[in-house]
Amino acid sequence: MLQMKHSQSYLRIAAVMLITALTVLGCSKSKNLAPLDLEKDYFPLTVGSNTVYAVDSTVYNDFNNTVTTYTFELRDSVAQDISENGYQEVRIERYKRKDGTEAWTFQKTISRKLIDVRAEEFIDNQRFVRLVFPPQLSRVWNGNTYNNIGAQEYIITASGSSQTINGISFDQTVDVKEIDENNLVREDYAVATYAKNVGLIRREVKAVDKNISTGQITRGYSYILQIKSF
Repeated sequence: MLQMKHSQSYLRIAAVMLITALTVLGCSKSKNLAPLDLEKDYFPLTVGSNTVYAVDSTVYNDFNNTVTTYTFELRDSVAQDISENGYQEVRIERYKRKDGTEAWTFQKTISRKLIDVRAEEFIDNQRFVRLVFPPQLSRVWNGNTYNNIGAQEYIITASGSSQTINGISFDQTVDVKEIDENNLVREDYAVATYAKNVGLIRREVKAVDKNISTGQITRGYSYILQIKSF
């Protein structure tokens, strides 16, 4: 009987030692694990940075049945850090000019913010969730979560690929399809591309109404914005 009690005691001690060893080992492994890279550098917010875009736009007017094309440049200048509550946020000033021979004219103020695992942009009195982190292929979210436009499914259609725009090469980019709706009377399409350490490098938008019989565009607009320098 005494021998059995000793055996049980030894088993209890061995079990405690095993649990302790596993706990220490687990803690050691956790401490040695590299932190998860959320890749927030696809949406950099660096005060003093300037990004210039070339824009090609088309406007369809059903009032006088005209189609007008425009070309111009936009410049986004990160003017001020307005961070609060531990989240990074910046104020951006957007300028416009017809071409390199003209002076820049102020257009509007935009704010961009990194909060937890999402990137937000406040523009034209509406807030959009432009990216989520890490920006992995096929991730889906509601880009209109914090505005009153109505739910809109955003999806990452390409991640980590290289692209060249206006002769500028980008090693790692992410494509986000924001809108893709097409029927007999309406076509809405919007896709944005972001590059690591640069941010937005391309946006294509099309929002037009069509003649139900012919499929011809009757009114609306489309544009392609592409990075020119940064």
